[in-house]
Amino acid sequence: MKHSSPAICNPRSQPRTHAALPVAAIHNLKDRISRVPVAILNLRRQRAQSKRLDFQLSELVGRPLQRSSVISRGSTAQLVCAWDPSAKATRAFKVFPGPLSLDTGLRVLTEMQAHLVHPNIVRVLDGAAKESAAWVELEYLPGADLERLITDGPLRPSEVRKIVLDLAQGISYLHSQGWIHRDLKPSNIMVTHAAPESRAVIVDLGWAADLFGQRLTRTGTPGGTIGYIAPEVLAGEEETKYSDLWALGRLIETVISKCPDEEAAIWIPIIERLTAKDATQRTLPIDEIDQLANSSPNGLESLELQSPPRKGSADPLLDELVLAETPRRSSDRPQSSRKLTYITVVALLATVGTLLTQTSMGGRPTV
Repeated sequence: MKHSSPAICNPRSQPRTHAALPVAAIHNLKDRISRVPVAILNLRRQRAQSKRLDFQLSELVGRPLQRSSVISRGSTAQLVCAWDPSAKATRAFKVFPGPLSLDTGLRVLTEMQAHLVHPNIVRVLDGAAKESAAWVELEYLPGADLERLITDGPLRPSEVRKIVLDLAQGISYLHSQGWIHRDLKPSNIMVTHAAPESRAVIVDLGWAADLFGQRLTRTGTPGGTIGYIAPEVLAGEEETKYSDLWALGRLIETVISKCPDEEAAIWIPIIERLTAKDATQRTLPIDEIDQLANSSPNGLESLELQSPPRKGSADPLLDELVLAETPRRSSDRPQSSRKLTYITVVALLATVGTLLTQTSMGGRPTV
């Protein structure tokens, strides 16, 4: 009796079945692929804009600058961040396009003359004023302004104490050099996380006045912002260092507005001394503030500033430095657009490969 040999099953002769790609996965893949040209176009556009800004800023300042980016724009000026190869550091430039009004020109000259060196006062490095345009070069302060930090949430007591101490020391130094600020407010205070330690820095000296020399800024027009202007200035009197102390007292009130009651209570006596009705009775108790700051085990060094980039306020001239701009030091410059394009394409190809592999194996693709 003959036995029929079992048929040999050839897997290659069997028809292959493919799992159909779900409609959602197909749409997701098409969406990812469609975004690649747009992303590449945006990267190229950004790079072209940066190069154009590099050229314009370099022509204005008189030395080559790289990787320029606009931090904020205003009606009369814009703040630009750029890498300075000669200094091997990032700089900030306040640019005033021409033609300059007398008001703006005087403000630029005032800021250029403020050659102050103190960790709690923004450093003015250089500047020039011409009929066609003007610019002021400033130190770059990565971080966030105090207005933003207060809005985002209450500050810890240790942070409040360190910030107040920094402001008191900055104002004390400013007055000792014969200057008054005339526009103290939260948006003019930068809290920076730059090495070696975090610090609060008073910025925007365009409204400042030199008490030992000739006042360059507007005569007859009080500086300051409503809520931080001393009552005697509102009554028509000239600004003095006592009007700065009033503004500092109101500034401390704003800082502690969201603090626990027990923390806020310790600042009441100091605020009362800073905002005394009789201007001549106002004093800045540096020693007391220093004792309060040192009574906290942790100062501002423990701050982790993760604020998003700031878009600028209604008056960007007062948005001195922004914290959320990517630092441009040599160790952490942003990657070039070409590298970012390669990364985007590779990621998409990897996604497509994963989908095809799962489909050929008969599995359900996951997206």
